Amino acid sequence: MAERLQLVGETHCLDINTVANETTAKNLDRVSFSLSSKDQPDSVMVHGAWVIDKLNIPFFKVLKKRAAEQWNYLSDVDLPKLDSGDVVVLIGAGMAHLLIHLEVCQGRRDEPITVKTPLGWTLFGNVNH
Repeated sequence: MAERLQLVGETHCLDINTVANETTAKNLDRVSFSLSSKDQPDSVMVHGAWVIDKLNIPFFKVLKKRAAEQWNYLSDVDLPKLDSGDVVVLIGAGMAHLLIHLEVCQGRRDEPITVKTPLGWTLFGNVNH
């Protein structure tokens, strides 16, 4: 994504630790960019974001219609349509104002929930049953 957006930054050596306690050193760029969404059309500046080739995050495609049929409490939630399986921006605690829960829709304990943030709706939980 950074290459496609022609983001250029300063390169730093960063030690990356895994859950298995393995450490690798990577040369990564730190970039700045503006971020917006359908629900947040006013741009938010992101400074000092790390650029990495790929996040090892599994992709699950959930169709809005299927979600609403399976979990009726989600029928009024405007879930975004995702065209790609790759996570391109991971928002952390440094941008906490974008993670505020404005609204939450939930069912039973074993069902997924949706959370509306300033950037839009996000689906959390197990969607494979």
